[in-house]
Amino acid sequence: MIISIVIATYNVEETIHRCLESVVNTNACEGYEVDIVVIDGGSTDDTVEIVGSFEEHIGYWETAPDRGLAHAWNKGVSHAKGDWIIFLGADDYLWSSDSLEKMAPVLANLSNQTKIVYGCVMGVEASGKQLGIWSSDWNRKKFYDDMNFSHQGVFHHKTLFTQYGMFDESYLLALDYELMLRYLINNDAVFIPDVVVSAMQSGGMSNSPRNAIRGLREQARARRKNNISRDSIKYYRAVIGAYGKLILVKLLGNEWAAQCVKFKKSIFR
Repeated sequence: MIISIVIATYNVEETIHRCLESVVNTNACEGYEVDIVVIDGGSTDDTVEIVGSFEEHIGYWETAPDRGLAHAWNKGVSHAKGDWIIFLGADDYLWSSDSLEKMAPVLANLSNQTKIVYGCVMGVEASGKQLGIWSSDWNRKKFYDDMNFSHQGVFHHKTLFTQYGMFDESYLLALDYELMLRYLINNDAVFIPDVVVSAMQSGGMSNSPRNAIRGLREQARARRKNNISRDSIKYYRAVIGAYGKLILVKLLGNEWAAQCVKFKKSIFR
């Protein structure tokens, strides 16, 4: 069995070494091998040089302008050799050297009908400070509401893409949600609660108020596209919260807005 790890990069010289090092240092285990695929969008910093220093460990990599993350991931899928595929951002990394070792026997023993399997993800700050484990039992309604697990912990069977299609390039932020929604409308995901797969660094592309709003709108569009017509109360509360944060940023600036959000969370904890 082969597990492919697809990493899309663009001007990520500060984090890509840690990401690749975590994959290269994963424990060897009889019965599976790791296939690394890196799709760079034409970086102008030292990203390409850093990726090149790992070339002997990488199954395929390229550097060329792309049309966004969905396009990069689609290219990665087309070059992946794996039976299972996981997508990491350049600022993500495998949580431990035995993360894949623990997942491999689970993946190998699943039914051929299972196409989405996920484990836990550790939230971290850029400093490495742990923010806590993100995990959630499989629940279709919760997934509909707000994708209650993170792509950094999700393993996609290769037949998901041949049977349900590739990532929709019209989505900037909810591309993973929309693809999985096509399958999960009528099928179940499998949650492996005792494996922390990867670390997800806070402050990513979807964290700004504007992108949070866009992501929520894209999720709503994905539900309409897949004939799930009703948006939940949780969705509308999230939209109102994102607009509220955007107003705070405009009035107070990013730093003070962040302090206000932290203060609110401490009160209503």
